[in-house]
Amino acid sequence: MKIIKEIFFRYIPFFFVYSIIFYLSSRTVSELPSSIPDVIPHFIEYFVLSFLFMRIVRTTNKKNILLLLSFLLLLAVLDEVHQLFVPTRFFSIKDIFMDLLGITFGIILYNSKAMNYIKMLT
Repeated sequence: MKIIKEIFFRYIPFFFVYSIIFYLSSRTVSELPSSIPDVIPHFIEYFVLSFLFMRIVRTTNKKNILLLLSFLLLLAVLDEVHQLFVPTRFFSIKDIFMDLLGITFGIILYNSKAMNYIKMLT
C-alpha cells in the first residue's frame, strides 16, 4: 500500500504536468491563448515540472542536481523539436531559455531552507 501511495503522490503529478506540456505543444498557435506572452507559460510549466521531479529524486548532491537539470533541459529541447512538426509552431531558443530559468528556480525552491520546513511538516 505504501508503494501505491508513493507512486500516486510522487510520480503521477510529474507525468501529469509533462503530459499537459506535451499536449499544449501539439496545439497550433490559433488554439492557444494569445493574451499572455509565450515566455510566461514556459517558465511556469518547467518551474512546476522541475519542482515535481525534485520530489521524485530527493537529492541535494550538486552533481546529481546538475544531471537532473540536464535531463529536464533535454525534455525542454525535445519539446521544442516536437513543435517543428506542429503547423504554425516553431523551434525557439528563447523558449528553451525560459524553460531553463523555470527549471533552475524550481530546483532552487525545492532545495531552499523554507522548503525544508515544509518537508518536515509532511
